[in-house]
This record gives sequence, structure tokens and C-alpha cells, in this order.
Amino acid sequence: MTSFSITAQASSHKQRHLVTQFDVLEDPKSELSETQALNLEDWRKINQPSLNFGYTQSTYWVKFNLHNESSQDIVRLIDFTYPLLDKISLFKIADNQPELIFHSGDTYPYHQRNVDHPHFVAKVELPQQSEQSYLVRLQSNSPIQTEVISWDLNRFQKHYRDINASQFLYIGLVLSVALLNLLIFIYLREAVYITYAGYAACLGLLVSSQSGVLFEYVYPEWPIVHKWSQLVFATLTILLTTLFSLKFLRLNTSGACKKPLQGLLSAPILVLVISPIIGYQLAIQSIVLVGLLVIPACFFMGVFVAQKNPDRDIFLIAWSFLIIGACIFLFSKLGILPFNGFTNNAVQIGSTLELFTFSLALARRIYIEREARLTAKQAIIDSNKRSAKLQESMLFTATHDAITQLPNRNNFETFLQYTLRQYEHGVLVVCHLQRMNDIDKTMGKDMSNLALHKFAMMLNIELAENNLALAIDHKEGFYAATLSASSHGFLLNPKFTNIYRTIESIKDAVDRTYAINEMELELEPQFAFIEFPKFGKESDKLMRQVGIALDAAKSCTSHIAAYHPDIDPYDGRRLVLMTELKRAIADDTLDLHFQPIVDTRHQNIIGAEALIRWPHNEFGLIMPDEFIEMAERSGLIQALSIWVIKRSLQILRRLHKINPSLFMAVNISTFNLQDDKFIKALLVLLEKSSDLCRHVVLEITESQMMSDTQDALENLWSLNEQGVKIAIDDFGTGYSSLAYLKKLPAEELKIDKEFIFDLETDKQNQVLVHTAIEMAHNLGMTVVAEGVESEHTRRILEDLNCDMCQGYHFARPMDVDRFAKYLATEHSGKDISNQVNN
Repeated sequence: MTSFSITAQASSHKQRHLVTQFDVLEDPKSELSETQALNLEDWRKINQPSLNFGYTQSTYWVKFNLHNESSQDIVRLIDFTYPLLDKISLFKIADNQPELIFHSGDTYPYHQRNVDHPHFVAKVELPQQSEQSYLVRLQSNSPIQTEVISWDLNRFQKHYRDINASQFLYIGLVLSVALLNLLIFIYLREAVYITYAGYAACLGLLVSSQSGVLFEYVYPEWPIVHKWSQLVFATLTILLTTLFSLKFLRLNTSGACKKPLQGLLSAPILVLVISPIIGYQLAIQSIVLVGLLVIPACFFMGVFVAQKNPDRDIFLIAWSFLIIGACIFLFSKLGILPFNGFTNNAVQIGSTLELFTFSLALARRIYIEREARLTAKQAIIDSNKRSAKLQESMLFTATHDAITQLPNRNNFETFLQYTLRQYEHGVLVVCHLQRMNDIDKTMGKDMSNLALHKFAMMLNIELAENNLALAIDHKEGFYAATLSASSHGFLLNPKFTNIYRTIESIKDAVDRTYAINEMELELEPQFAFIEFPKFGKESDKLMRQVGIALDAAKSCTSHIAAYHPDIDPYDGRRLVLMTELKRAIADDTLDLHFQPIVDTRHQNIIGAEALIRWPHNEFGLIMPDEFIEMAERSGLIQALSIWVIKRSLQILRRLHKINPSLFMAVNISTFNLQDDKFIKALLVLLEKSSDLCRHVVLEITESQMMSDTQDALENLWSLNEQGVKIAIDDFGTGYSSLAYLKKLPAEELKIDKEFIFDLETDKQNQVLVHTAIEMAHNLGMTVVAEGVESEHTRRILEDLNCDMCQGYHFARPMDVDRFAKYLATEHSGKDISNQVNN
């Protein structure tokens, strides 16, 4: 049993006297009664302004004396200033016997106290000229610490009235800060403010609980709530302290800091969770130790982790105040520092300074963020203005011609569609500059652009000043639109009834010589017009039809043409054919005709050219020049060519029964050569008829060969490697060079009929044909002359060593049955010259 012994005295004339001399006895097992304790001799004296035994399970007995040296009896209040003592008993010692004055503690309901005060206060009487000894029994799960003060009654009331005012001012300040930050959070929705609001609120509640205010005013009948509230509020304060530090410093909770931060956050929660198991005393000691770790850790996060954070210095200053106050308070709890008013209120003092500093910091942050937000908003406004200008510029670029700045074709067609809806009738006019292409080629693009711009301005001014056209854009003053690099369009003002005369006057005004870069240029404008809705109500159709009229204007003396269906070659027949061609291929309703190819010298049939025909139920027999181009543009040329080759192979096999050496020439398109899928399909088809491959000749026109890509040339070689012969068709109409012809896998050259028609009378043609034949022979090619229509022509070709001939002199193209009979007749040895045109 450990003992301490010192005597305390109190002067009667002082209104407040702090007891500093005590006799102390420790009861480790809490088994002594007041009488037993008083009779022991193990008391030891201590001389200090307060009692502080820290966290302990022992019971402490304390003796002290109060003196009244005055000549009258006095009443004193003995104030035990620590409000968290679990149990406290005060005994008056008379004749060495203890007499109980009061028994209290925060484990009892508040109303049981004999003086209504958060501290434990006893009212005693001191006789005149006397000394009175007192015995105190102290027991608590919280630290056993307190000051013992003897008060004059009036002085006591005045002192604690001032203390309570400052205490409630502090609590009100803290809760106001919490409420303010809660409102800021509701407005800004930033987590730093809600965590700070929670931290401030919990700190205020913790201080209120520590000082006994909550016990006095909130739950006076629930001492168990008072006891555990301190642990809960301490846990929440530490937790929210950590969270606020993370949010305020904007620390990343991942990476290297992840585990330490998780530890800081989980430690107070863990203590709170296991507190029912380990007991309140160990839990409260643990939370104090956690606080001693967490609060400095938050400080050092600001020192080391958040070195680049602009709020770091303010954070460190603020936390320095709280850390100093908290450490003083916690060390007093552990008995390291003495217990007094300063150490007991160190947290309030430090937190007040900390709250003031953080409030300034958060106000500064709000100001900075507000300025940043205003700056960002202004940047957005400026960006929107720039975007609006850019969009306006992009819209102008998208709807206006880059050279003339007039509305472009898309813009004009939109205006045309609007006019079609708004006006009952109108006139669409298009102007084409005939010389623009020549100017572009001879003088360059810059000169042609200047000419286009100057003409466009002249046309627009003429239309605007004389109110000759509908305004496309009243604000900008646009009446004409640029449709292409050589054409313009406008809508004639409906008030002019004499359309032709009005357009003629416009043409006269703009058909002049234009001075550009010291050069005089004539642009030769041509005009075409179409009335609506007379000839249509759709803008696309009207634009197409006026384009047809513009083609007709070239041949008109006045260079002004009006649209009429009679001049439109693209009538309903073409549309019907475009839709029915695919079905004709699929239904196998196309047909092949064959024209013989004969040996020039012996005049016997050695081959035939397959020529496609389309027997149509409505339009009769349709020739290829009407639908081949249509097939190329619509993408049907691949399927059409495969059909022709497949049918040609079938017929060739049949004809070989008559003449086994007969070859078949088939025309293919340049679109076929550029399509790898077509080449693969053709190779598969030829592989199935491999015995006929060497009897197949694929004809490609000279101009097509010259325009083909390297891939097309490789495809030609692939076909040639399969045994298929390649022929250059219509030779002489293109611009072949000997070097290029040498690259081609061609084995046959067909001279175009334009060189053969006048061969009898045109000596120059004879020279050209002879040269072509010699060249082809030198390159290892055989030669076929197309368009042979007389015996005289055949003989000339024979003299020129032409290998083969083809033309009406021998036979016109015929269907397969007639050709088979014709071939059988010829193959039997009869003269075929009489069979021509049969």
C-alpha cells in the first residue's frame, strides 16, 4: 500500500483559496473503509496545487485541512474542480472519526448533488478560530485528477458565472462554425466543409461533455449516457480530424499513403467497436493514446506529404494550436502534467485558435474558389463567344463559296426548297461560264478564281440593284449563288412575266469583257431556266433538269435555253432500266449476239466476239451503249460481266462441237479490272472450264488500259497466267506508248474502226494502220481490224499483213442459233461471202 503525506491549510480571510497541501493514501484493492484508512499510518504528504493520479484502478484517500482564523463562524464551498470523477465522498474528521458530508460522482444522476453545479461542491461551516480536517475518497475510470478550492459563496457564484459565460461562448462559437460550414457544404457540395462541420460539432460536444455541461442540461438522469458519450465524441472528433485533414490538404488516399491513412481512419473506429468488450476504462485510455498518435500524424501529413499544397502553411499553424492544447490536456490526463484550469481547458484554448485559423483558411479558400469559379465562368463565356464566332465562321464557310463569298450550292438548294413551299410559281435560272475551264488551264487557278469572283459580284449587283431575283439573304444582300467553279444560280423575281426577255437583259449586262491583272477576258456566260411547279416541285429534280437545259444552251445562238421534256434524254425509260437491270441479270433474261472474226487471207471463221443484248418486254431489244454505263455507275458491272463470261463459256463449249479451234472474245470493263473480288470470281469460273481458257480473249479498250492502276495491271497478268488471252480493243483512240504496251500481257491488238472506214481512200490512214500492224507484230501480237465493210478494204488489210478482220462485210452480230448455223455452213467448206447480212 503506497502512501503520500502532506497537510493543507486554508486562510479564513481569502474569498478563494487553492488547497496545496495534502495527505494521500493509495488503496490499490479499494477495500478500505473510511475509518480503516484514517487509522493507517501509511499516509504521505504532497505539496502541489492539484491532485493528478492519472488513469488508475486504485482508490485514493486524501486528507486536507481548512482554517478559520477569523473571529466569526464562516460558510465555505469546497470545490472539486474535475467534473468526471466517477465517485467522490467527503468526510469531516471529528475526534479522529470520519463523518460523511456528501457522496456524489458522475455515475449518479445529476439531481443527487447537494449543490447544483457540474463540479462536485460541498457546503461546510468553519467555526471561528478553528482548524477542520477533511477526508476525501476518490475513485474513477477516468483520470483521478482535481483541484480542491475553498470558496466564499459570493465569490464562487461570480467566478463560475464568468466561467460559464466564456464556456458557453466557446461552445456556441464551435457549433456556429459547424453550422456555417454545413451551410457552405449545402451550397458548394464540397466534402471538406461537411467534414469540418462534423469535426467542429463533435469537438464542441466533446468539450461540453468533458465540462459536464451536457450532463447538467441534456441527460441529467442518464449517467451511463454521460459516461459513454465522452468515448463516442472523442472517437468521432479524432476520425473527423483525420478526414478533414485529408480533404483540406487534398491528399491522395491511394498509392504509398493508402495503408497509413487507412490505419489512421480505422484506429478510433476499432477502439469504439471493441469498447464494450475491453471495458470503458481501457477504451478511454486507448482513445487518448490514439488521439496522441492521430493528431500529430495529421500535423506531419501537412509537413511532409502536402508540401506542394498552397494551404499547407495555414494548416500547420492551425494544427499547431490544437496539437499544443490537446497534448497539454492529454498529458494532464495521463498524470504527466499537473491538473489545473489551464491544462483542463487547454483543448478549448487551442481549438479556439485552431477554429479561428481554419475559418480564415476556409474563408480564403471560398474566396479563391469563388474567384476561380468566376474566372472559369468568364473563360467559359469567352470560350462560348469564340465558339459562337467560330461556329458562325464555320457556318458561313459551310454555306458560302470560298472564292465568291456568295451562298454555295447547298445553301441555294435549301433556299430553293423554301421557295417551292412559299411561292405558287417561280423560275430557276442557272448561268454557266463557258470559258472558265480554258482560263483555268491556260492561265492558272488564281486567274480563274479572280474571274469567277469578279463575274459573281457583277451578277449579284445586277440582280440586287434591279430587283431581278429573290433575295437569298436580305441582310447580306445575296441574290445569286455559286453552284460550282463555273456556274451560278438565282431565282427570278416572280413579278417578271416575260421570262426570256428578263434573262436576256441580265445576260447582256454581265456578258462583257472583264479586266483582270491587265488582261481582257471574255467568260461567255450561258443561261438556262426552268419554270416551277410546271416541270417539277422537287429541288433535286429541278436542278437536274435545268442542268439539261444548260447543256442545250451551248448550241443556242442566244446561249439561253428553257427546259422542256423534249430535250431531256434522261426520261422515265432510263429510270425503269436502272431498276430492272439487276433483276434481268438474276432472272437470266439477257442475251448474247456473236459477230464472226475471220482470217484475213483465207476468210474462214476463227473466232467470234460476244456482244450483249437486252431483250426487254416493253422497250424491245436494248443495245449495250444504253445500259453498260448505267451498270458501271450502279455497281452492277461486276455481276453483268460475270454473267457474260459464264454464258460465253457455255456457248463456246457448244460451238466447239462445230469448230474445236474457235476462240471467243469478250469485252470487260475497267471497273472489273479494279475489283479484286471480280478477278477472284473470274478465276474460279475459268478454273471450272480450264479446257476453254486458251480459247478465251478478254478485250480491254486502250483508253481503259492507260488509266488503270498498278493493281489492275497485276490482275491482267493473273488472268494471262491462267491461259486467258488479253486483247487491246479500239487501238488508236487512246494515247498508248510503246513502253506501256510492252508492260501489258496483251497478245492481240484490235485497230479501231475509225481508221478502217476510210482506208480505201485515205492514204494517211493506210500508213497509220500499217505502222500499227508492224508495231504489233514486232511486239509479238496478232492484229484484228474492226469495221471492215468491203472486199476492197479486206484486200488492203491483207496486203498490210493484218491477221484477222471483223465487220459487216462478213456478217452482222447474230444470236447464237443463227451463228451456230452460220459457223456450221462455213465449216462445211462452203464460201461464206454470200452469207453476209443473212
